[in-house]
Formats: sequence, structure tokens, C-alpha cells
Amino acid sequence: MAATRRLMREFAEFNEHKPFGAVAETESDNLYKWKIVFQGPPATPYEGGIFNISVEYPPKYPHEEPNLRMVTKIYHPNVDPKDGRSCAGIEWNPAMKTWKIFEAIYNIIKTPNPESAVDTECASLMVSNKQEYTRKAREFTQLYAK
Repeated sequence: MAATRRLMREFAEFNEHKPFGAVAETESDNLYKWKIVFQGPPATPYEGGIFNISVEYPPKYPHEEPNLRMVTKIYHPNVDPKDGRSCAGIEWNPAMKTWKIFEAIYNIIKTPNPESAVDTECASLMVSNKQEYTRKAREFTQLYAK
């Protein structure tokens, strides 16, 4: 019951503040499953794309961390192409809120870090041939982020 109250507050807070213009929706009116929709950061290869993040909250939330993953396919060194998980470097604690986690993911999308990559092929291309990395990231955005 405490998790439900907390999620109701966080859901309202997220949609009131709309970090980076993002909006949260529940999936099938299930407060434990959210979809966050946001536009790709400006001045990046992701600009113009519409991206979705799936958020699943465990029954013991906030004492257990939520599961966030990119649903929209993205070419990015810090997003696993197999399962959409990112390495945003977030150390979970129960006081943390969903909008804060989303901000960290948004910032890593905006400013990729090839040194902490989960997609090593993408990171290697980013370091060795930035122009080709950018072209490929834009191509993925045009194909998948609609």
C-alpha cells in the first residue's frame, strides 16, 4: 500500500515537472508499469526522435529499485542493444525518485560516454570514427524513433 501511494505521488510529480519535456503514462492503468515518452536531445544524432522507456516497479518499491529500459531501438554506446538497459551510473537508494533516474538516462543519451559502454562496438566506432557513429545513430533515430 505504501508503494502505491508513493507511485501515485511520483507519477503526478513527474507529469507536473515534465523533465526535459518527458511525459509518463501508465500501461493498462497499472501504476507499477510506466512508459516514459520523450524527444531526443537537441544537437545530438537523436534529435527529432520520439523515444520510449519502460519502467517496472517491484512490489517492495522504493526499497527495491525499478527496472528501466529503452524500448525504442537506439544506437548508443551506453544502451545495451539486446535488452535496452543503460549504464547511467545510478546508485539506487529508496529516497531516489523516477524523474531523477530519467534525468540521468537522458543526460547519458545526450552525452555518450564510450569509456563506460555496454555496446562496445558502438563505443569503438564513436572513438575511431565519430562521423560514421553519428551517421549510424541518426539512421537508427529515423528508422525506429517515430
